[in-house]
Amino acid sequence: MSKAKSRYSTEEQAALQSKVQSVQLPSIKQEQVNSVSVIGLSELYQIKNHLQGEKQTKKTLDNQRLWAQRITKQRQQKEAEKLERFTKEEEERRKIDKDEEEYQERLKNELVKESNQKIFDQRADVRNLKAQMMLSEVERTNEQLNAINKEQKELRKIQEEEKEKEYEMQEYYKEQELMFRKEKQAKKKKECNEILADQHKQVKERYLKEMMLDKQEGQLIKKKAEEDEILRDQQKQEIKHKQQKLLKEHEEFMEKRREIQELEKSVLDEEDKKIIEHEFHKEKVLQMRKDRENQKQQKKEQLRKQIYDLRVEQQKQQEDNYMQTIQKHAEQLKQKQDEELRQKELEKTQMVQDAETMRLKQLQIQQQRKINQQADQEVDFKQKLKALEQLEQVEQLQNDVLKKRNKDLQEYQKIQIEAKKQYRRNQYMQELKESLQMQQRNQSEKQVYTSWAQQCIEEWKDNGKNILPMVKALYQTE
Repeated sequence: MSKAKSRYSTEEQAALQSKVQSVQLPSIKQEQVNSVSVIGLSELYQIKNHLQGEKQTKKTLDNQRLWAQRITKQRQQKEAEKLERFTKEEEERRKIDKDEEEYQERLKNELVKESNQKIFDQRADVRNLKAQMMLSEVERTNEQLNAINKEQKELRKIQEEEKEKEYEMQEYYKEQELMFRKEKQAKKKKECNEILADQHKQVKERYLKEMMLDKQEGQLIKKKAEEDEILRDQQKQEIKHKQQKLLKEHEEFMEKRREIQELEKSVLDEEDKKIIEHEFHKEKVLQMRKDRENQKQQKKEQLRKQIYDLRVEQQKQQEDNYMQTIQKHAEQLKQKQDEELRQKELEKTQMVQDAETMRLKQLQIQQQRKINQQADQEVDFKQKLKALEQLEQVEQLQNDVLKKRNKDLQEYQKIQIEAKKQYRRNQYMQELKESLQMQQRNQSEKQVYTSWAQQCIEEWKDNGKNILPMVKALYQTE
């Protein structure tokens, strides 16, 4: 800045001298000394202008000097600002350089540390210890898998026991339900038998009453046969009335029998098994009914024969029309009875066919139930077989995983062994070159390895893992 200032003042003085030299005025002092002269107005104006010019020049020089000072001050201020800015930039640059240097130093240290760690990790004893750590982890995994397999077996055993208990409970409930149904069926059978016994008793009483009435009727006929012909019409009316009454009672009996058949059919429809149990009883009832009808028919035939013989003996002289009427009536009655017998046979045949149909239906239902039970058992067996297959697949997958891990471990150990051999060869060549330095380095590395191994063993011990392979490997290396 001082150099610029001095350079500026020198230029200003040179410019001022050049301006002064350009105006040459006459010397007043010399003329005054030599002589007194009179100057004209023009010269006076010239002198005046010259003096004003000098004043103006001086003023201009002052202004120039002032502007020069201002410019110099501004320049100095700019230089100061520039210097301050340069100083700040220089400080920032130095700070950045320092940070960069620290970063490079830190990066270098990290690279050195990483390289040392890689070299340390490539050592045979370190790799051997890591292999033992991996082997210990594999053994721990195998133990966990064995424990899991054992738990799975126990769970399967518990599930099978629960299924057996559930099956036993189901069988027990089925037996209880079957016993309840049997008791219910026995109760219904007893009620039905009681109803049938009551009906049989009623029919028997009615049959005895009919026999007594028939007997009384025969006696009356025999007595009235001895009476006059005048009472024959009355006898005919009474016989007709009694025949109608017998027919009506017979119809009532048939109606009751139909009701009994409907009741038996409803009982048969309730339980299929009941049909087989009541077949013999129904056949017996039908046989009893048939025997009763046959006996009744025989007695009627005998009574009719006796009446006919009595009338033949006592009324040989009666009119042929009366005999024809009696004979026609007897034939109609016989035809009606034959028709009733045929109807009974048809009803019996129909009942036997219905019973056979129901029996076949029951057999089909039982066969269908048996087929459904077999299908359910097959489905259950298939589900169990599928579950066992899935379990075997899981076990096979676990075994494959274990085999693969063991194989990978063996390959890893082979690689470690080869790397260890190569490391030993390199170590041997290096020991030939720098034996003393290598011994010191080995000693230091051994200490570092021992410290690191002990730290790893402590960490594994705190985690509850197996440290026996690691301790063994550590003692072997020592």
